Amino acid sequence: AVAGLLGVWQPLLDKKMTAFHAEMATPEILWAFDGAADDDLVDGLTRLIEETEHTGRPEALVMCRMLGHLGPPEVRGQAVRAANTLAAGGIRDRPWVSSLGTARFERAYGFDDDGGRVLAVEFAYGRRHHAFVLLLDELDGGVVGLYASDDTQELFRQIRLEALAHA
Repeated sequence: AVAGLLGVWQPLLDKKMTAFHAEMATPEILWAFDGAADDDLVDGLTRLIEETEHTGRPEALVMCRMLGHLGPPEVRGQAVRAANTLAAGGIRDRPWVSSLGTARFERAYGFDDDGGRVLAVEFAYGRRHHAFVLLLDELDGGVVGLYASDDTQELFRQIRLEALAHA
């Protein structure tokens, strides 16, 4: 059972994985885990960390690193300790682990259009830029869409053209 639960973290071991993509994937994994668990998410994660801490598997290390960064506050300390134990046992961290939590704000831009608003918030990990685009419906008062992009130059160009058209 533990191998199956660790298997969902396998994609984070991909050589092309980045901190951004790991931070995007982790909430989806946690959401799926919460939906599949019979008990409380925190209790389930606590037991999973305990059971995987000494497996010596790279999936266990990446899982613990991500839970230490984005997991529920109640399991973060335990996850960090387990990750350190796994790393001390010889498992190597993924290259992107040192970038977790280091994103810096770059710029925000957007436009209004007939009761709606598009807002892009751009940030970077080092020289790698990403953006979240929010689609807001001001009439219904909420977010109707949220998208991530790593093609920030094209995104900025398109939003700027739309902003000029809706000035």
